[in-house]
Amino acid sequence: MAMYCYEDELRRRFRFGRRGIEYLADLLREDLARETDRSCSLSVEEQVCIALRYYASGSFMQVVGDTHGIHKSTVCRVVDKVTKDIVKRHKQFIQWPVDEATKRRVKSEFSNIAGFPGVIGYVDGSHVRLIKPSPDQERFYQQKRIPIYKCDGRKFTFINEQWPGSAHDSFIFRTSTLGCHLERNHRGLEDGIVLGDSGKKVRDEILSQKTKEERR
Repeated sequence: MAMYCYEDELRRRFRFGRRGIEYLADLLREDLARETDRSCSLSVEEQVCIALRYYASGSFMQVVGDTHGIHKSTVCRVVDKVTKDIVKRHKQFIQWPVDEATKRRVKSEFSNIAGFPGVIGYVDGSHVRLIKPSPDQERFYQQKRIPIYKCDGRKFTFINEQWPGSAHDSFIFRTSTLGCHLERNHRGLEDGIVLGDSGKKVRDEILSQKTKEERR
């Protein structure tokens, strides 16, 4: 189906090129092939493309279904299945660098990209468009920032989405498992630098909090 498109057309439709789609299909094949065997309709590649199209377009499932010539209930089932199979593999790819070899590699990669030595990640918020559920809608209204992302070069290495959009990034970081880990275990420059913009001051807050506790 979509795999016969040109590379630039694939990226416009799915935000992934041919190799990326093939990689995802191979990664999820064992789980999605079982679904294919039961339904006898959609190949693994088709299921991946349907889910990617839904993610990339942010459109209604009815529209995605019309595009692919399938019913919206099938789109719903496919998106739900593909999403769950991707999420359950998140620890294979979203990992904060903890061992020395990984830290050295990350520092080297970041230095090659940005020319900044000693960096093991940078923190920023990201907005994700969604349909707010009718109950408790106020939790989903955003201020300037939402969750925390840590990046290894160009890759997510930590994500925290537990707080509502109105929460401040510094608070989210300070109460996250990563913030607590760094507060307890970070030894200074030898463990690397985490970059953030002026609105976060996350390391300053951690150091300030530790100083207050030491004074007590």
